[in-house]
Amino acid sequence: SGKGRQGKWDEEYGIAAMEMLFSSGLMAFANAGPADLTRLQPLIEDLLIFPWSQVQDGAIALWLANSQANESHRSLPSQELIKQKRGVPLVVTRRGRR
Repeated sequence: SGKGRQGKWDEEYGIAAMEMLFSSGLMAFANAGPADLTRLQPLIEDLLIFPWSQVQDGAIALWLANSQANESHRSLPSQELIKQKRGVPLVVTRRGRR
């Protein structure tokens, strides 16, 4: 878009960009029956008419969760850092050096 990431309003990175995830099948709402679809209906409607929906909390929450999941695989910490944070016993740490 040339404008950079502008949060939820950005057509390339914002809530509208999730449309491509749904249309390509990369994101879907699983349901076991009509009751599940009834519970999902407000969120689906919000996504379909965003940004004109009156209550956007669900759409924004889904977008934030998706954004966080998308970013988490791009910046994986080193294995050494993970071991330090988890307090891995020295015996296990030494096995990784062999």
